[in-house]
Amino acid sequence: MKLQISLLYALLLGFLCFPHSVSGQNILSTGKQENQAKPDTAAVQIQPIPATELTFASTEAFNLLIESGKERITEEEIKSFTERSETLFSVIDVFLNDSALQTFEGFSTRELDNSQNNANIYISQLAEIQNELSERSKRTENVVEVLVQAKKRWQLTLERSTDDEIPEALLGRIDRIIHGIDSVRTVLQGDIEIILIQLDKLSLKINALNSLQDKIKDEKLLLGESLFSRDMPGFFKDLSNLKDSTLIQTHINHTRKSVKSDVQIFNSQFRTPLIFVTFVSVLLLIFSLWFKKNYSRMISVRNFELSEIHLQIINAPILVVLFVTTFMIRFIFPGLPFTFMAINSVILILAILIIAMRLFASMVKPWVQWLIL
Repeated sequence: MKLQISLLYALLLGFLCFPHSVSGQNILSTGKQENQAKPDTAAVQIQPIPATELTFASTEAFNLLIESGKERITEEEIKSFTERSETLFSVIDVFLNDSALQTFEGFSTRELDNSQNNANIYISQLAEIQNELSERSKRTENVVEVLVQAKKRWQLTLERSTDDEIPEALLGRIDRIIHGIDSVRTVLQGDIEIILIQLDKLSLKINALNSLQDKIKDEKLLLGESLFSRDMPGFFKDLSNLKDSTLIQTHINHTRKSVKSDVQIFNSQFRTPLIFVTFVSVLLLIFSLWFKKNYSRMISVRNFELSEIHLQIINAPILVVLFVTTFMIRFIFPGLPFTFMAINSVILILAILIIAMRLFASMVKPWVQWLIL
């Protein structure tokens, strides 16, 4: 028994003293050595072109110059970017220089929302042009980098020409290649400078709009967003002044001003896309009316039996089109002015209620009556 206990103690002592992580330590140390032994791939030494390959390499260099020259910004591109930018700048300047946006005096939360939506739309339009210019600049910069690396190699070849005993004819060709690279690179760098100047202008406008958005957020905090003040600005804050005969008229004027502002935003930004949506809805309505009259010839009763719900939907083409159109508008145009978004929501809710009452009359009708009451 004592011998077994002694052996047990010896085994425990051996486990405690034995270095368990020997293999793990070897792995870690090997990893460190591997990391230290990794070559620096960033610094790749440029080698001169061998004398035997100069003729072929010079032909490739001239082809490179031709292809690089094609990356120049054309007059059409400059005109397009400039016209788009300047047109947008003029609209944004009018928006930013509006005296009402300097003080926000008499602004309701809805008007602040409209101004914020306008700023967001302008920022997205500026960002779109900015991204296009950045991509164009990046493409040109890549070509310039290729030319810079090519020049370094040709320059090194020229410096070592005495060692390689390169013929005079090839030396003259190397000179022409180096001068050609410098010429094309200078032109492309000039194009990059034009793009950078335009990008700086875009950034200034975006910063100005972002600054305006910050002011709008601060103004919203001062107004205090609530369920009541959103639809009728300030009315429920003036309950103590209800005896004032001009209070109702003041809020009516605020509402008219908000609706007028919504109409202006709608006409300037949402009118064209919503005309297209209306056209699509008319096509959908024509198809729905045609399908209502001809579904019996298109759907085989043997293969597919129409239920009562199917028939109700087929026989209500106008309601279905109204539901689909308003539902689509709600998600495609989240920045729609508040007045038009409210009208769209009312039509959507009415379409849903009527469809639900027709499909599930016994279940929905009592709830709708209770809701109306």
